[in-house]
Amino acid sequence: MSKKFNTHTTVKILFDHPTVMFDCIEQMDEQSEIFIRESQFISRLKRYLKITPKEQQQRLRVAFKTENLFQCQIIADVSSVEGDRQLIFQDEVISLFRLCKASLHQELTDSRLRSHLESLRSVKQRLDDLAVFDEQDFNHTEIKDDLLKQLSDIYGLLRKNISSMEKMNQELEDMTAQASRQQSDFSDYRQQMFERVSHIYERRIKPTLSFLNETIRLNDGANLFSIIDDCITIMDNRGQADTAHQIFLFSMSLTNIAKPINRLSDEVERFLKKTRQGILESNAMEAAYQALLNSHQQTQTENMARKYMEKDWAKQTKFVMGLKQQNRPRTYRLGHSTSYIANFHNEVALRLDDLKLFKLLLPEQGQAKKQGSSKQRMVRAGRIYSLLSNMIFRDTNDFTVMMHYRIKPHFDDYQFTDLLTAIFHLSHQYKKDNAGFKLVTTNKKQHIQYRDEAYIYRIQRLELMEGHGE
Repeated sequence: MSKKFNTHTTVKILFDHPTVMFDCIEQMDEQSEIFIRESQFISRLKRYLKITPKEQQQRLRVAFKTENLFQCQIIADVSSVEGDRQLIFQDEVISLFRLCKASLHQELTDSRLRSHLESLRSVKQRLDDLAVFDEQDFNHTEIKDDLLKQLSDIYGLLRKNISSMEKMNQELEDMTAQASRQQSDFSDYRQQMFERVSHIYERRIKPTLSFLNETIRLNDGANLFSIIDDCITIMDNRGQADTAHQIFLFSMSLTNIAKPINRLSDEVERFLKKTRQGILESNAMEAAYQALLNSHQQTQTENMARKYMEKDWAKQTKFVMGLKQQNRPRTYRLGHSTSYIANFHNEVALRLDDLKLFKLLLPEQGQAKKQGSSKQRMVRAGRIYSLLSNMIFRDTNDFTVMMHYRIKPHFDDYQFTDLLTAIFHLSHQYKKDNAGFKLVTTNKKQHIQYRDEAYIYRIQRLELMEGHGE
């Protein structure tokens, strides 16, 4: 009689060396089968024994032997098909190994979720039909325990898959990084990546979100939370407050589980949208390039009438139509010339002088509003005139915008009417011969945006008159 181990020892050995079972489960998932052929199982065991110390090899051979696994009830059934034996492991054993490795967690497909939902509906219907609610009644106890077991299974199933779903963000980043390093067949790889993520979204994320949606309406019956609410009501109405509270706690837990899945769904949707847009743009550019290449090849013949490419390509793609009419983008950066730096320092000095002047001339008092009385408007205009009379000016190509930025900081309730008051006052001053400056109005128009208002004006230049120094 061959040597064998008991169940406890065998299970301990299997979990001390889980690689063999991990490989077998991965293969069963890839082939969508609930069994593995004995020849494949032995092949994986031999491959693992090559990297195992010699003193442990005999112990592993005994533990992983088919007869030992069957005797310990780790293998549920052994059947012969076409000269090879098929090994079917106990569901509990497979579930424990899946629990130890997140990548082996089974997908929560729509069919699996609906199966659990149907079971829960059946329990709720039996609970509703129950005539006697008595702790001494076996029917009542069995149905109540079955209900709590169903809710516990659903919660555990969803919770077990949360960890694998939350790691999907990192998987998306890894796939994107790998796509950027792909030198050849980039388009094919990106298409495969898009299809893979779409499959994950449609098969795992979307069904789970629908299952946990409190407002969804199903054609075949009530949704998950409607069933739970009905069960809570039944238990409350029949004096089972403790059981109703337990069911309510399951409801809260299931609601909290939906939050990380919603966040993951948003991330995957953005990823798919961005990838799909990239694929469309890449396909459009590739099609345009092939058309351009074909048009160029036609010019390589000896026919001198085909020296130039046809204009149809440009008209169809619309990539270059009107390109010459586009203005070169302006660059906004600090200059390095002596005159630019001098003007910059001059502008800063003038702003500082304005600030000192404003503090000296305008003591704290009530601010006049735009819709105030004529007396208040006169007081406000007087404050503006006092400020302007002590300001220092220089040549500028846009007198209006210069006045706007010099007056605005000194009035908390600044309005365009203040700017018009200042411009009107100074334009009368500069008409005098001894003013030293003159205003030159051009036909060019410009506008200033301030808060919700805009002021359109003709550009005026402030120029120093000949014979006057700064």
